[in-house]
Amino acid sequence: MNTLHLVVTTICDRDCKYCCNNKYDIANLPYATDEDFQWADMLCLTGGEPFEYSNPCNLANHYRGKYNNLKAILVY
Repeated sequence: MNTLHLVVTTICDRDCKYCCNNKYDIANLPYATDEDFQWADMLCLTGGEPFEYSNPCNLANHYRGKYNNLKAILVY
């Protein structure tokens, strides 16, 4: 499955021991393009803390409506 990880917020108030985003330099991540979304089967909304500092349900509904190729949308 082709997966696109979309950072929706960089704000986080936790220090999770096994955080998967600690390995990224957030400031230098590329922006997602329309082509990236069209290529993806799965979209992972991530961040910081997406549920506390964004509305991932609204984002998921937006992207599901715009890109019918997305088979799954997950929130990390």
